[in-house]
Amino acid sequence: MATVSNMTVSVMATNQMSSMTRGVETIIGYNFNDTMILWEALQAAGSTVRSVGTRRFDDGNKRLAVLGDTILKLVLVTKWYDSADARVRASDMLQQVGSNANLDRVGRLNGLDAFICRNPSQGGHISPVTMTATVEAILGAVYLDSGIDNVSQVMQTLGLVFPRAGGQIWQIVTCPPFPISSPRETIYQLT
Repeated sequence: MATVSNMTVSVMATNQMSSMTRGVETIIGYNFNDTMILWEALQAAGSTVRSVGTRRFDDGNKRLAVLGDTILKLVLVTKWYDSADARVRASDMLQQVGSNANLDRVGRLNGLDAFICRNPSQGGHISPVTMTATVEAILGAVYLDSGIDNVSQVMQTLGLVFPRAGGQIWQIVTCPPFPISSPRETIYQLT
C-alpha cells in the first residue's frame, strides 16, 4: 500500500489554496496582498481547514462574514449619505442588496460556489446561508486587506450594485431567480 508523505500533502494543499484564491481573485477583480485572508473567507463553517499559519478560524468564514455584512452596509449607506436621495432609499438599498437571497444569487451567478471549501457533512451541497456568508466574508477580507474603496469596486464587479450614469449614488440591481443567461441580466432597477 502506497503512503503519501506529509510534505506531499502540504504541497498539494498549498497548490489547491493557490488555485482557489487565484480563481476568486479573477472573479472579483481584486488581487490580495494577503491571500490567507481570502483563504479564510472561502472556508464554510465545518470545513476541515481550521487555520493558516498563525490565523485560526474554528468557525470557518463566519467571523469574516459578520465583518463583511457590516462593511457592505457601510459602503451602501456612505454612498447614500453623499447623495441627495431620501432616507427611504437607504433602507431600500440595505434590504435589496444585503438580503441573503440576493447575496446567494450573486455568489452563484459569479461561480463562487466552485471555490468554497465545504463542510464534508453536507455532501458537497452549498446552502444559501453558506453562499451568503462566503460573499460577505469575501467583502470583509477585501476590507481587511486594503480598505473600503476596494470593497466598493468588488461590489460593482460582482454585480451587487452599478454606478448610476451622471448620479452620485448607485443603482441597486437585484438578481433574478434562475435560470438566466448572464450574471448582468436584471429584473428591475430601483431608481
